[in-house]
Amino acid sequence: MRAVFFFFLLFTAFVYFISASYITCSNDGSHFALVRNIVEYRTLELDETGIEYTRKTDLSFKDGKYYSDRSPGTAYLAIPFYLVGKVIRFLGMSTWISKVQQPEEIFVMFLPIICGLISIFVVFELLLFFGVSGKIALSALPLYAFGTLQWLESSHLYSHQISILFVLMAIYFIVNRKLVALSLSLAVASIVEIQNILLLPFFIFYLITKYVDDSLGDKMFSPGKMSVLAFLFLVVYSLLPLHNYFEFGVWTIKSNSYHYVFKEENSFITSLSGNYFIGLERLLMGFANYRAIYNWHLGIQNEIPGVFGVSPFLLFCVPGWFIMWRRFKYEVVLMLVVIITLLSVVALHKTVLTRHISTIYPLFFIPCVIWLHKLVQGRFMIRKAAVMLLFASTAVFSVARVYYSLHTYWGHSLKNPFPFIAEWKCFIVFLPLLVSISYLLVRKRFVVSSSSLS
Repeated sequence: MRAVFFFFLLFTAFVYFISASYITCSNDGSHFALVRNIVEYRTLELDETGIEYTRKTDLSFKDGKYYSDRSPGTAYLAIPFYLVGKVIRFLGMSTWISKVQQPEEIFVMFLPIICGLISIFVVFELLLFFGVSGKIALSALPLYAFGTLQWLESSHLYSHQISILFVLMAIYFIVNRKLVALSLSLAVASIVEIQNILLLPFFIFYLITKYVDDSLGDKMFSPGKMSVLAFLFLVVYSLLPLHNYFEFGVWTIKSNSYHYVFKEENSFITSLSGNYFIGLERLLMGFANYRAIYNWHLGIQNEIPGVFGVSPFLLFCVPGWFIMWRRFKYEVVLMLVVIITLLSVVALHKTVLTRHISTIYPLFFIPCVIWLHKLVQGRFMIRKAAVMLLFASTAVFSVARVYYSLHTYWGHSLKNPFPFIAEWKCFIVFLPLLVSISYLLVRKRFVVSSSSLS
């Protein structure tokens, strides 16, 4: 199993890489422009080239100066990857590495790829925590990797895959009582996507209600330890208001408070003034554009249907929640509150897109696998076989729909779905790092006894 898991992670990294494209739109362009100006010019203000990367759309404008409108967490985390490209260019190898783009534009793609890989591992760890056997958990991972829109989010420099990872890690760390790592994960998640700060009180509530009467409670909630955790969180989270202060001269956590195009983004009140119920339905199913459910060509790019419209197998999370409730009531409440909170914020937004709830994809997936684990136990029955056939059918549909959504997102031809494979030399540059990450993740998990991986 160790070898299977290791090669699966490497294979997934390769597929995520060849599924990518270059800097293709205003969203990833705005992230990249911020990285570029920080590294090249030590400034947050965008030059003319930086403005062009944003397509003159995803940027803020104040006092005659232009800035990226993105929360800065993604750009900060992408800096090491940009620097690798800068070193390649300094060595005069950029034209050998890629004849199409500067290497920096390609190497920053490895940030979401690596976050995608680690997310898969954390999902696996959580499945084991919730009592799923190692074999079933491992067998289900390809469906998470390629049957949900994580595949898309791991292939471009958007904030969503980074948010998926750090919120997922926060859940993993809190159920395993690793409070320092929890504090840091939540802080990073909150400077990557600002709505994640709303999750902080619910994580605190989980700790208080679950462990306040526990023998470990006194140690966990000692004033000294709480002070350290609060300090670590604030040190990281303060980067967000500080970043915005250096841009706008105003203390705010909203990096698009002075949006150049979408003026409704200038305040939380105007940006969160959409129709909640229409937005919620759009995020979950998308029946308002019902033709896109069966006519896939009508549901591409920003018209991709809701999460269950793209990945209908995730509907099996409903019985999974009931199964989890018997043993993991606190964890179920925490995960559902995370889902409801992020769904509600995005549903209220003036612009409602399925990818805006990427953070909660794995929280739908985990109870699905728990339900599947319960289903396969016991003796074979015709009714069970029929249910498994239904699940398998929705799973196959999901992989096909995600595949279609991914490649039409970039305008790739389905006859040549992986043109980015031409940048294979860039993948070779990062291959030692990917091998090391995959090895360390697998090694960490498989030091446990084989009995827990039955």
